Amino acid sequence: GTGLTSVTAGYIPFVNGTSALGFSNNLFWDSSNNILGVGTSSPTYKLHVNSDVGTTFGNAGINPSIALMDSTSSAQGVGGAISFYGAYAGSSQTVGASIKTFKSNGTSGNWAFDLAFGTRAHSSSNTTEVIRLTADGNVGIGTDTPSYKLDVVGTGNFSGALYGVNFAASNSFSLPTNKAIYFDNDADSFSGIFYSDASLGFPGGLIISSATD
Repeated sequence: GTGLTSVTAGYIPFVNGTSALGFSNNLFWDSSNNILGVGTSSPTYKLHVNSDVGTTFGNAGINPSIALMDSTSSAQGVGGAISFYGAYAGSSQTVGASIKTFKSNGTSGNWAFDLAFGTRAHSSSNTTEVIRLTADGNVGIGTDTPSYKLDVVGTGNFSGALYGVNFAASNSFSLPTNKAIYFDNDADSFSGIFYSDASLGFPGGLIISSATD
């Protein structure tokens, strides 16, 4: 058959038809720097992917530059993942963090997927999920089944202000039994506390003002 009669440095030949070789500037190997370009003939990173992604989320994954797929048959929890490695002793590598998508349920034909972020603790042999973003937009920290836009299992701390707009009975703060909200004025003491039984405590006194700042 026919094929290449000349070659260009860096272009990677591939089988073009049954017996011919071809090449494209969309697949390029920079042998001087040991970097690979996909969609570009001038890569600047170890793996440099260049494509027209688009500007909005839409059907079929917004025309992604890279697609990570799970070949497992449809079931709850399946989905693509990526892991990040780093040296933990000398040059020895180990997994340090991961990002994974999870099919939200086991219903065939249901398109709902969650996204999870995992980190590696010193005492763990693998990564453990720490943040979950569900298909309906809830964020869970310390839980993989968040029921609210922000659902935190554990103690939270805010160094800045925590605002609520247009609070009503249907969207007010909710505290579990025997839990409380603390109002801090410095690192060593608190200026107030609100208990789940609706009682209040303000050791330094309570000031109510109509000022906006």
